[in-house]
Amino acid sequence: MKLTKEEGRDIVWNDHEDWEEIESETDGNNRWSIFHTGVFKHKPSGKFYSLNWSVGATETQDQQAFEYEDPKPVEVKQVEKVVKVWECV
Repeated sequence: MKLTKEEGRDIVWNDHEDWEEIESETDGNNRWSIFHTGVFKHKPSGKFYSLNWSVGATETQDQQAFEYEDPKPVEVKQVEKVVKVWECV
């Protein structure tokens, strides 16, 4: 699936009627940017896609989502995983 920068911004800002945000999280940051990952549902197809984007880290850093690269949606599916951990007794 190919998206324009404007479509990508609308999707991550929850302003696109064909897309619904399922979950998103902050992945990290550097001096200038904050990195995000999100899963979005494409309503017409019922498929789920992951998107990565970054925004400026301060109010003076002029960087919008997908400013420097085009959105690259990757189709994903949800799977259940069981994790074993050690706890104190």
